[in-house]
Amino acid sequence: MKKVKKKAAKAAAEGSKVVLDVFPAGICGCGQREGENAELFKLVREVKEDFKGKVEVNVAEYGTKIDEAFEKLNKVLEASGKRKLANLGLGSQLFRTLIPLVALNGKMAFVAEVPKKEALYAKIEAAMKRA
Repeated sequence: MKKVKKKAAKAAAEGSKVVLDVFPAGICGCGQREGENAELFKLVREVKEDFKGKVEVNVAEYGTKIDEAFEKLNKVLEASGKRKLANLGLGSQLFRTLIPLVALNGKMAFVAEVPKKEALYAKIEAAMKRA
């Protein structure tokens, strides 16, 4: 883990800002995916700490802001070469299938699972080098 933190600090010092959009589990209404969210939010906290100011983290809000979350997810899907959720005709069912979803700079990076720390950090570092 120390090696991962050292790499993160080096990438943060060298690269430019990366936008991390996070769509957590939680709209299935069953409560069975709370463990995924706990793991995901722990990872998000570590990213914020290790990349101090180099990663902008946006966590999708559901409830009264579900339409905004759908709109943002549509943008991520389109940027990743997918069609709009509305065009697919599946809407919320597809949304539940995709989450948790993590996007980097507006494109899908991890879908339907909480990423491993090393894999997420590697993609963040690569995105910083490209920017």
